[in-house]
Amino acid sequence: MNRLQQLFDVFLGGLRNVVGIVLLAGVVLNFVNVCMRYLFGQPFAWTEEMMVFGLLFIVMAGVVIATAHDQHLKIDVLVQILPRIWQRLLRGFAHVVWILVSLYLAFQSFNVVMLMKRLGQTSLAMRLPSWIPHSFLLAAFTLSSLAAIIAILRYRPSEHDNDPDSSENGSIS
Repeated sequence: MNRLQQLFDVFLGGLRNVVGIVLLAGVVLNFVNVCMRYLFGQPFAWTEEMMVFGLLFIVMAGVVIATAHDQHLKIDVLVQILPRIWQRLLRGFAHVVWILVSLYLAFQSFNVVMLMKRLGQTSLAMRLPSWIPHSFLLAAFTLSSLAAIIAILRYRPSEHDNDPDSSENGSIS
């Protein structure tokens, strides 16, 4: 399993880089479109749509990265005061719930992608096949469930699990 974890970590690093590139491209595209609109009076009609698709990609990639690093927005005040073994059990339970939810969402996204492909629907300005941006959701929920599985497999019991004064980062909760 170590090899899979290493490969997934490399993938996550690449995904972070792609997110940065897409974000930078969106800023440049927006700047160019503003210049085209106000200096030449001829903006590109497709830029808004392209930036929306880029933002969708960034958000869905963020779901995968946040899941892999257990950095989803959460309120875990009560979990933090529990002994370490209970903290890990509850976090593991949360991962299992997320795996079930994300697999359900991936299945539903798959149905939408297949419907979009079958209907041949395209976006308005770019004429991009609609299944392409919708596939971002399918990929993100599938990869997010994999990230949660890897997070569970990374669990290694330690001698501090029963110590209520220890926490994940070595400080007192």
